[in-house]
Amino acid sequence: MDRSSDPVDKRARKGLGSVALVVLLIIVTIFVGYNIYYMVTSG
Repeated sequence: MDRSSDPVDKRARKGLGSVALVVLLIIVTIFVGYNIYYMVTSG
């Protein structure tokens, strides 16, 4: 049971990590883009 469940657990963690990374990347991109837009429009 341990051998069959371990790879699945690793895949789940890897998938969760990649999803979190993508979400973080999107948030950072939106945040930076908004700041640049604000600077350009106000300045």
